[in-house]
Amino acid sequence: MSKRRPSRTRTPSTEAAAPPSARDRRHYPRLHGPGLVASIGGQLVKVVEFSATGLTLERGFPISREPMAFTLYPSDGQLVDLTGGMQADGVVVHEEAERVGLRFHPARLALVKFVAAHMP
Repeated sequence: MSKRRPSRTRTPSTEAAAPPSARDRRHYPRLHGPGLVASIGGQLVKVVEFSATGLTLERGFPISREPMAFTLYPSDGQLVDLTGGMQADGVVVHEEAERVGLRFHPARLALVKFVAAHMP
């Protein structure tokens, strides 16, 4: 009796047909709805998501391909604490109709700790 070897043909990947969010592989988890706003380009905009390497902001500020300076402030959704901000720099990595993704440039532990301390 001979043993059958398993087939070496690949099965079609369902990942290729999946929407971008399903194929998204992240090293760090995203935190949704942190209690933060960002002052960027002279505008205060809501932070929609945050991870250790970047964040997603609502649109509403001038976009540049160069590193952009911004300040994160704690917020309870109605009031913003302008006395306790953290400055950072970021680079636009993706744009959507209503959101803009920034990668921290550079990512810093102090920034991650600041955001973690102000999670709702």
